[in-house]
Amino acid sequence: MFRLTLEGKSQYKVAKHFNTMGYATGMVYYKTGRIYRQDGEPQWNKGTISKMLTNRAYTGTLVQGVPDVLGELQKKTGLTRQTICRILQKSKRLAEIYHNPQRFIDLVAEKINEALSQIMADGVEYHRIADRTYEMTLFKDFEFYLNQYSFSVSNQSKTIYESYIALDSNTENTFARHCESCEDVEFYFKLPKNFKIPTPLGNYNPDWAVVFKGQNKVYFVAETKNTGKGIQRGVDESKLDPSEQMKIAYARKNFEHLHRDYDDLEYRVVQSIDELTENV
Repeated sequence: MFRLTLEGKSQYKVAKHFNTMGYATGMVYYKTGRIYRQDGEPQWNKGTISKMLTNRAYTGTLVQGVPDVLGELQKKTGLTRQTICRILQKSKRLAEIYHNPQRFIDLVAEKINEALSQIMADGVEYHRIADRTYEMTLFKDFEFYLNQYSFSVSNQSKTIYESYIALDSNTENTFARHCESCEDVEFYFKLPKNFKIPTPLGNYNPDWAVVFKGQNKVYFVAETKNTGKGIQRGVDESKLDPSEQMKIAYARKNFEHLHRDYDDLEYRVVQSIDELTENV
């Protein structure tokens, strides 16, 4: 039964195959010990196959050495065993489990969770809670460790940091350097780790806030990413990790709502400050 299911056979076809072969149902085998059905005894049907495929008494192992696929995926995704079973059947890739069972489970769980996140993203809305805002203590009470990416501040009038800015990549270091040297930038700072946007995938921490000079100031919270587009400008978001893509989608929704009250606030995903100054 499990082998046929792994090969992509429907529950109806599995039942039909068992009846053609004359196999006794599970209940008949349990009562009589006979493998083959005799005249007048019940036959296999789609409902019986479905129950056995999702019954823990039968799915402890699919075959020797293969883990409880439905049980493991249920733990990793939160879906019911029946739903997971239907997903696996429709995928028509169940035979791949024999190559590397655990790897198969991990990849399937990852794809299912990505799809669930996309479904959630389509329905997520952000709303302002009364007059709650982030306090300045977020930018003062945090630990700082120098590393090879840390940026040494020369013009303290353009940022809240006195000497160094803790950064995580060469891209961020370049962004900070260009912010300091760019005449259009009036003020900039790296957002602290505890500045977070809650999402169904976990908290999301944008990178920067930038204030530009001019009569109508524009504030950008810029998510700096380098996806290797070479001479092309911008960020190829399709190359980002799927979970990162989803968190950016949630961030966009958050700032879309904020934009209703603060029309000078924008959210952008960029690699360099030049991509922001083009819009100033």
